[in-house]
Amino acid sequence: MKKTLQFRRERPFVMVDYAVVMSGHLSVYELAVYLVLCAYADSREGTCFPSYQTIAGKAGCSRRKAIDAVARLEDLGLIRKEARKNPCGDNTSNLYTVVVAPPIAAPPSHAEDTLANTTELSLLIKYMVFSVL
Repeated sequence: MKKTLQFRRERPFVMVDYAVVMSGHLSVYELAVYLVLCAYADSREGTCFPSYQTIAGKAGCSRRKAIDAVARLEDLGLIRKEARKNPCGDNTSNLYTVVVAPPIAAPPSHAEDTLANTTELSLLIKYMVFSVL
């Protein structure tokens, strides 16, 4: 009888929109925050509710940088953020929804920048894989 490997996690990987990663419109921090939100998002509705501190810790940035990155991702239409409140009206957590990415035009190509960005992106993805798992 053959034994097969079984994954203990429902999703042992993170799926992200190729156009978002390759567009060049996101800073390293914005991309890191986007990857963290994609990692936490459920597979049905794309929603999650990590704290800014959690996002910052997983993305390898400060809380302030995470807040700014979330705002930019929201401005670009890549995520929706909904502030949630308890019955008393106090803030509890933000509900994030990773949405289907709108078309993003590719930036002008520069050979030197492309190599630097590819190296940065490779390092970022390696970091993200190890820190999320």
